[in-house]
Parts: sequence; C-alpha cells; structure tokens
Amino acid sequence: MNTVTKIRSRVIAAFVAAAMLLSCFSFTQADSHAASAAKQPYEEGDNISNAVFYIAVDGDGNGKVTDEADAVYYYSYDEIKNAGEEVAYHYGNHGAGETANVKGAKLSTLLDNLQGVEIGEDWIIQYMEEDAYHATAPSYQDTVKGLTDENGDGNGSDAGIAAETIIGYACKTLYDVPDANNVNETEYTPFLDYEREASYVRAYRQTNSANSSVLKLLKGVVVSNNEREDGAPLPSGKSGYQLKSVNASGTEIADVHEVVGLLEGMAWSATPNVDVPWAKLDDDASKVIIIGSDAAQEVLFQFVETPFFSITKAGQTKNYIRSELAGVMEYPDQKTSGYEYIGYNKPMYVRYHGVWLKDLVGTLGAGEQAFVTDSKGQKVNITSRLDDFFVACYYEQSKRSTNISNAKRVPLNYNYAVLVDTASAPIEYSNNDSDYETASGKEPTVYQDAKVMVEAAAAPVNVTGLSVKLSKYNRIRASWTAVAGASGYTVYYKAGKGSWRNKNVNTTSTTLTGLKKGTVYAVRVKAYKKVGTTTLYSAGYSAQKSATTLKAPILRVKKSKKRASIRIQNIKGESGYQIYQKIGRKGKYRQVKRLKANRTSWKSKTLKRNKNYYYKVRAYKTVDGKRIHSPWSKVKKIKR
Repeated sequence: MNTVTKIRSRVIAAFVAAAMLLSCFSFTQADSHAASAAKQPYEEGDNISNAVFYIAVDGDGNGKVTDEADAVYYYSYDEIKNAGEEVAYHYGNHGAGETANVKGAKLSTLLDNLQGVEIGEDWIIQYMEEDAYHATAPSYQDTVKGLTDENGDGNGSDAGIAAETIIGYACKTLYDVPDANNVNETEYTPFLDYEREASYVRAYRQTNSANSSVLKLLKGVVVSNNEREDGAPLPSGKSGYQLKSVNASGTEIADVHEVVGLLEGMAWSATPNVDVPWAKLDDDASKVIIIGSDAAQEVLFQFVETPFFSITKAGQTKNYIRSELAGVMEYPDQKTSGYEYIGYNKPMYVRYHGVWLKDLVGTLGAGEQAFVTDSKGQKVNITSRLDDFFVACYYEQSKRSTNISNAKRVPLNYNYAVLVDTASAPIEYSNNDSDYETASGKEPTVYQDAKVMVEAAAAPVNVTGLSVKLSKYNRIRASWTAVAGASGYTVYYKAGKGSWRNKNVNTTSTTLTGLKKGTVYAVRVKAYKKVGTTTLYSAGYSAQKSATTLKAPILRVKKSKKRASIRIQNIKGESGYQIYQKIGRKGKYRQVKRLKANRTSWKSKTLKRNKNYYYKVRAYKTVDGKRIHSPWSKVKKIKR
C-alpha cells in the first residue's frame, strides 16, 4: 500500500511540474509578445483613464466614429512600452543626417491584433496629432499595406520603402557627422522617454524627411475605408476640447490647452495636461467626455496652489504662488525695432518667463544684504547685483535652432522657482536667419529651487588688543587684534584735551605722523563693515591707550668752582637723558653722562683752565628694547 502511494505521489508531482513548466512557458511567451495580444474595442463604461494612444476605425469613412461600422481601441503607456519592439530610422533633419532608434509598438502589429473589425490593406491611415498640424496632408498618411510593403506602396511620402511605423515611447538620436552643433551628447545618447511632454508617445515613420518622419504630439491614428463617396473628407481630427487648469480664484495656472487630434463620437479621458507639483488637484483626476463636433468644449480642473517661491526679509517670509509670477514678463524681452530673433551669443534658444527679482524684493534697507540659496546648498551674496536676477517659472526654446536634438527642444514648466543670473551670458539680437543655424550660444547661470533671504548685516564687534607705542619722537605706532568680517578700521586720536582726529585703514596697524612734540596723545579704534553703500560700525571703541611724544629738553649750564653744573628741565614720558660735551670749537662731542628717568642734574669733573666747553643734551625713551631719542637741546657754552 505504501509503495503504491509513493508511485502515485511521484506521478502527480511530475504532472504538476510539467503543468507549471508549460504555464511558465505560456506566460513568458505572452508577456514577451504583449503587442500580439488580441485587442478588444472600447465599450461604454470601460476604464480608459490611463489611455495615451488610440486606434480609431472609421469603417464608413465619414470622419466620425458614431456608427456600427466604427470602433475605437485604447492603449495604455505600459501596453506600448511592453510591446518590446524597436526600429531604427535614418533621415535628414534640416541638412543633418541622423538616426533615431525608437522603442515601442509597431503599428502593423497593433492593427493585426484588432478584434471585431476587418481592415483592408488599401485602407488609409491618418496620423492624428494633438495640435492637428499633420492631420490632413497626404505626406502624413499611409495605407495599411504601406506599413510593411518593401516597395513603399501606399507610403504617403513616396519614399519607395516601407513606412514601418512604430508608436514609440522612447528614442535616442545619433548624428551621422557630429560637429560643434550636432553633438552626440552623453545626456542624449541613452534612450529618453516622452513622459515629460504633453504626448506620451510619438509616431516614427521611414520617410527620409524629418518633418514627415517624426509626429511628436501624437494622439492616435484613424484607419478609414477609402471607398467613400466622392468629396467625402478625410478625418481631420479638429474635434476636441479646451482644457483649463485654474486655482481657487479662477486664475489659470497653466496655458489653456486645446486638445484636438480626436474624432467626433470618441470617448476620451481628459486629464490635467501639465505636471503641477506647485499645486494640488482639488478635483477629479480625470473626466471622461464624449467628443462632439464643437471644438469649444471646455474641461475645467481646479487646483490649490502651494508656495512656489519665497523671500525672507526682516525675519518675515513672503510666499509667492506660481500664478503671481507666470506670464508677468519674459527675459530676454523680444526686440520690436527691426529685430525678430534674440538670444545668448547666437542663437536664441531659451527664453524665460517670470518676473524681475528687484520688483519682488524692493529697496534694501541700510545694512541689508540679499542672498540666494538653491537646491545644491549654495548661498551667494547678490546684494550688489540685485538688478541682474530674474525669477523664472517657465522657459521655452526657439525652433530656429533646428540642429538642437529633438529631445532637448522641449518647453518646460519649472517645478520650482529658478533664479536666472542674466549678467552671466551676453545677449545678441539679429534678424538674420543665418545667425541661428547653430546652437553654440552660452546659456546663463541659473539657481534651481531658489529662495532669497534679505538679512540685516551684523555690525562688527569692538576692537580689542590695542597697543600704542612711540616709533619716533613725533610718531606713534598703533596696532590691534583683527576683527572677523571687518572691512576696515577707523583710528581716532587727539592731543591732550584737543579735538579727535581720525584716519581709516584696512590693516590692523598704523603710524600716526606729524604729531606735536612733547604731547600726550590718546588713541582708540573702531571696526567697520561695508554693506552695499552702507557702513556699519562696531558698537563701541577699543580700550583707549595713550603715548607721549618727545620734545627737546631745556638745558642750563653754569660754572661751579672748577666744574660745570648741568641742570635739565624735566620732560614727560622720557626714560632718561644723554649729556654730550666737546672741548673747544673744533672738538668732537662725546657722551659724558647718561641720566636715568627723572634725574635732571649733574656736575662735570674738574675743567681745565682757559678752555671753552660746549654742552648739549637729549632725552630718550626705551620702546621694545630700542632707544627713541628726542631732538637735541640748544648748545650751552662755559669757560674756566
């Protein structure tokens, strides 16, 4: 019994393993050929909120999808992405050969798997762009057969090759001959998807011409029976609606967006067409509408705006919402007198929309400084250049710069305020097309996620460490400790009870010259800081110090019996005196006595008879081990 049970268990296990293997194989096959899955037409009530592309089958060729012969198929972004197909297209883009490698779902594969309709190979494919730009011209039409026909039969461009259309979600562009303007930039050599744009997908066709090869704002395609009555129009895709995004006060927070590229009778899920991280949707995320014949249908989405840019001044922060900045003005301004184009060193390929910073900050008060901070943690003092900065919330790029990669030429609503340093790139104006064939211009420096702070500058602290010393008999040397952040120092000095005089220096020492002899000078110092046109001083002075200049002593000499009696009128601030003597008019002076401070008398040794003796004296002061001498006294003469 046990043996039988074990055998049965092994058989069951083997069966289960085989079933699982088969299941895994089938799942893998189905997943790797997502585009091959059968596609069912839309029925009323189906959820199409995530649709990014449609195929409309206009079976009776009347330009509408309102009859039983018509059907519409909706595709999500993931369905296009998971199709796993890729095609390389080579074409001339305004004189520059380039190859676009595109990932997505081939249109022929999608058509093969539509359920509930029969499509003839001669049926016309009309590409429907959101702006209806490529809606009717024959060069933007194919036949079903033309998608795969190697002879190009039915390819609207008459290129003589299969259109091989792919509905792409990502692309990388490589130029045949990269040069200074057509550069295979590292940023653009990887595949880039189009989720950042108004249309998630693009149609690429092999036509050898850039304009007909790439359909950028793709909504969908219409497949029509070409056996129509004479004069019946091709589907134009003009029907649609206007989408408005507004804040609580009804102010538009984005451009009015007119959605076309749809057919009358279609259901379409209208969603906000812009990414608005600066606002919160205060409404339904999507609204399914039925497209009518009137293009003026309006779909309104209401948002609550959140702070977009802030300025902190005097400790108070003022927040600005984006709608207060958007559309106020643009930088660079468009020239009107004879100039059509504008830009940075040629060509114009960026224009910013917003407001000048100076109009938001206003006049800086005394001692105030303006700083900008950004997402990189930079803090830059812009006090002296406030007029140079522009607060931007949107930028657009010129279509004159045709050689810029398509992936780069995308208007952009900033998610946060960007501060543009307009002085960092010179602007040139021209009305000559040839100036704008290359994209070699320099763009200005920008600060992302910028905030501005206006701060009251702190005055420097008081000066310390003041030292005042005599450097010559009539000069005083003052020095002090440096103060952090100080632009300079003001040295104040006065003689006795006289008035204060001052001098400014940007060092931590100075010599006061031209001083009176034998005078006590008081000295004190303040630090200051320059902030724009304002000067901020330290709250107080340094400790006051003084020094006394030296003057020539007054000497008295008289004969006292056989000696010379010397007396000196004492002067302030001396460390002592030096007495010099010479014998006879042609003799040489030599020091005969050095007196200590405040010693003012001396008697010479015995003098010789009938000799003339000459005397002079000077004071000295010892400073840092060095003697500083006063001027000499008047010479005095005696005879024994």
